[in-house]
Amino acid sequence: MTLLTDLCSLLRELDPPQETHAASLAAARRRLGADRLPQVADSSWPGARARGPRRLLAYAGSGATLDVDLVPMGGRLDIAGALAAPPGFELELWHPEGTVGELGPGGRFAVRDVPAGPISFVLRSAGSRPLATDWVRV
Repeated sequence: MTLLTDLCSLLRELDPPQETHAASLAAARRRLGADRLPQVADSSWPGARARGPRRLLAYAGSGATLDVDLVPMGGRLDIAGALAAPPGFELELWHPEGTVGELGPGGRFAVRDVPAGPISFVLRSAGSRPLATDWVRV
């Protein structure tokens, strides 16, 4: 029985249960002190119109809207989208290998070669609490 117990322990360590991983990601948002930017659409939701392998996400709240286009590229992602928010907002993409943040003209952004896995977006503006999306596994 000890071999089986040791094997189970090793598997939990190498590949933690989703609930544990989700809880640690939620804790990261709490440490940031961010308010939640709710997700309002996802092309993977039942009844949504899927467009091939790409996935479309939309978030809205607190005067901001964020549209995101995820395109899988062999285990990695190309991510593009647009942020409509009051002036002064900055956008960060959080992913398993770190964070990226750069908005182009008109609030547009594009990030290539992002690792597949959980992602979250954080919107920051001087003088207000950050807004953060829930983590989405892609």
